[in-house]
Amino acid sequence: MEGWARELAAQNLALFEGWEATTPVRVNLGPPQLAGRNPPPELLERGRFRGGQERLAVCSQLGLDPNQIG
Repeated sequence: MEGWARELAAQNLALFEGWEATTPVRVNLGPPQLAGRNPPPELLERGRFRGGQERLAVCSQLGLDPNQIG
């Protein structure tokens, strides 16, 4: 996409600026950087706060059963 945008800007700067003003911003952060470590398997199963106190608190406030949430 970068090549296409550079080519458009070189050919028609006004058109490029119009496209740039309306296009959504996308950021590619690349692959996860875990400093050579692997997260515990329980965190990978179904979300970061599986069984955590934060999840239970939110479910309690919303009147939801934590076991029924995917």
